[in-house]
Amino acid sequence: MNGRQIIKIGEDKGWLRLRWTFQGKRYALTLGLPDSKTNRVVASRRANEIEIDIISGHFDSSLNKYRSNWQKVETMQKTRVFLSGAVAQFVQYKCDRVDVRTKERYGLFQRQFVEFFGDIDLLLFSQVECERYTKELFSNLSHSTASEKVTIARSFFDWAIKNDHATVNVFSDLPIPRRPQKESARPFSQSEVKTIISAFETNRYYAWYYPFVSVLFGTGMRLGEASGLEWSKISSDRTQIEVSQSYSDSRMKPTKTNRSRIFKVSASVTKILESLPVRDGFIFQSAKGNPIDLRNFRNRAWAAIMEQTGIEYRKPYITRSTFISHALASGMHPLMVAQITGHDPETMFANYAGFINSIPTTPDLF
Repeated sequence: MNGRQIIKIGEDKGWLRLRWTFQGKRYALTLGLPDSKTNRVVASRRANEIEIDIISGHFDSSLNKYRSNWQKVETMQKTRVFLSGAVAQFVQYKCDRVDVRTKERYGLFQRQFVEFFGDIDLLLFSQVECERYTKELFSNLSHSTASEKVTIARSFFDWAIKNDHATVNVFSDLPIPRRPQKESARPFSQSEVKTIISAFETNRYYAWYYPFVSVLFGTGMRLGEASGLEWSKISSDRTQIEVSQSYSDSRMKPTKTNRSRIFKVSASVTKILESLPVRDGFIFQSAKGNPIDLRNFRNRAWAAIMEQTGIEYRKPYITRSTFISHALASGMHPLMVAQITGHDPETMFANYAGFINSIPTTPDLF
């Protein structure tokens, strides 16, 4: 080679390609990579590989050895596959093979995935952005839900590669964080509950959440169940609640157990419900009249009140654990607590047995 590189790295309409002449014949290899500093390093490595084969007598004149998966990219450059269309095809493919609940999860993944990345060319997915997506999932969702979404993303790219829409699964090597040790049900004390509720009631920015938080503590409902509560599910005297649905991720869903339940509420919860204006839509709304955004509630309002009160931080779902533990400690029958909260009795016994404050006594029959 006389010390001179015989493979020239160039670009064509923003895409990198290699060009060279060998034994009087001109060759060109399109790499399927957009022109960038990083991708030119990759191109240089590929050029060196070809040059070494030329010098050593192992040059593959068909170029198949050097194309590998990139040959597929050359075809994709002509068709330009974008995320919204590809993921829609993938979800349709999956939904023909799964049950209704799983279809809902795939549909939610589709909306959120496209919303995060935008309608970009599949070739332009970057490892950095995929890592940021994964990090955000595990920061805002439960470990199991976040893991499920990453698994679907991996499955999507496997499908895309099989259908010649992509060449690399950018999610295949992304590490999934280890499942954190499950937080024990450390309930708030009664004085902490009063402090938290009072802080919401008097807070300049988050007073709108005061009724919502009060009902969470007073009923043990899951956050999505309280968020999805409508006036049609409340008795006219405000003493009875029917829980039959849950609202989260901008959509209504059945309850976690897929069962509805009805229970009477305490006088304090009735008072809260009576104080609220009857409006169309959900009972609990944001300051702008929209459904409560649970992610915004967790990350802003709840976090701010925890910091303001100086109470040891616990996640909002501990309002549910707090209700259950105090109800059991007061002597309420465990099956009654399970009926009110929609909890599986066996699971509740396993998690809250230490709070049951009742010693069985034999009946006096004579």
